[in-house]
Amino acid sequence: MSEFSSVSTMWVLLGAALVFFMQAGFAMVETGFTRAKNAGNIIMKNLMDFCIGTPVFWLIGFGLMFGDGNGFIGTIKGIATEANYGSGMLPEGVPFFAFLIFQTVFCATAATIVSGSMAERTKPITKEFLCQCEKEYEESQLCRALTCALSKADLEHGAFDGEAARKLDMTFSIDLGTTGVTSQKASGRCWIFAALNVLRKAVAENCNMKEVELSQNYIAFWDKFEKMNYFLESVIDSADVEVGDRVLDWILQGVSDGGQWDMIVSLIKKYGVVPKSAMPETCQSSSTRVMNRMLNQKLRKNAIELRKIVASGQDPQPRKEEMLKELYKALCICFGKPVQVFDFEYRDKEKTYFCDRQMTPQSFYEKYV
Repeated sequence: MSEFSSVSTMWVLLGAALVFFMQAGFAMVETGFTRAKNAGNIIMKNLMDFCIGTPVFWLIGFGLMFGDGNGFIGTIKGIATEANYGSGMLPEGVPFFAFLIFQTVFCATAATIVSGSMAERTKPITKEFLCQCEKEYEESQLCRALTCALSKADLEHGAFDGEAARKLDMTFSIDLGTTGVTSQKASGRCWIFAALNVLRKAVAENCNMKEVELSQNYIAFWDKFEKMNYFLESVIDSADVEVGDRVLDWILQGVSDGGQWDMIVSLIKKYGVVPKSAMPETCQSSSTRVMNRMLNQKLRKNAIELRKIVASGQDPQPRKEEMLKELYKALCICFGKPVQVFDFEYRDKEKTYFCDRQMTPQSFYEKYV
C-alpha cells in the first residue's frame, strides 16, 4: 500500500470544496437569469443535479472515465471503488476516495452548467397544445381565407398592405444626392454591389452624369474564375490528406457568391471595371443557386480526378489547366464572355454626347474611377 501525502490530499479536497461552491454560485446566477416565479424550481434543479448526478457518476460515469478500455472510453466494472478500478489513475500521494470526491463534484457542477443554460429556454410541445393550435386554426375564418389566397399567390404580394404603402412617403428633409438603387436579385453578390456603388459615384462625378452603373456581372465572372483556380490548387496541395479530414471537407464545399473587401480590391486591380452596358446582367448572374450547385458538382468531380493523378505520381498541372479551360467556357455560357475592349458612350447632365473608344477595363478604371 503506497503512502499518502497529507498535503496532496488536503490540496485535492480543497479544490473539491471550491468546485462544490461553484454549484451554489451557479444556482444564484441561474436564479437571477430566470423569472421570480421559477426561483424555487431552479434551486431544486441544482440540488437534484447533485443528488442524482453523484450516484450515477459512481455507478457509471467513473467507469467510463477511468475504467480499462480504449483511449476513448473506459469499461464499467461496478461502483467506484479502488477494488474495482485499481489505483493507476490516482495522482501521486492522493487516496482513492479523495480523488473520487474531486471528480464527483466536477461531474455534478458540469451538469449544472448545461441544465442552467437551458433554463426557461425549452418547453416541450404536448399533444394537448397541438390540439389547441389545430382547433384555433380551424375556427378562424381569416386563417382559412389566407390559406386559400396564398396557395396561388406569392407570400410577399399576398401580405402587401396598400393602405400602409400609401402612408409611406419616401420624401426626406435631407437628400444625400446618391445615384439610383441597384439590386443583386437572387444572388450572394452584395459585397460586389456595395463596392461598385462606391466606385460608380466617382464615375458619375468625373463624367458629370446623373446616373451610371458598373458591371457587377463582369466582376462576378472573374471572382468565380479565381475561386475555381484556388479550389483546384487547394485540392492538389491537399492531395495527401485523407478523405474525411476537416480541412479537405472545407475545401470541397466548393465556391460561392460571397466575398469581402480585400477580394474586390484584388479583382479590380487585376481585371479593372467596366460600365454595365459593356457586360450586362444575365439570367444566371442574377439567380445563381442552380448554377453554383452545378459548378460545385463539376469541381468535386475534378477534385477526385486530381487526387488520383497525384496519388499515381504524375504531374497534375496539365490536367488542371484543361479543367480550368472547361470551367472558363461554363462561366462564359452563364455570364457571357468578359469584355476586353469596348466603347464608352454616355450623355452628361447637359445632354452632351461623349464617346471614348477602344477602352479596356483597366484603362476605364484608371481614367474614370
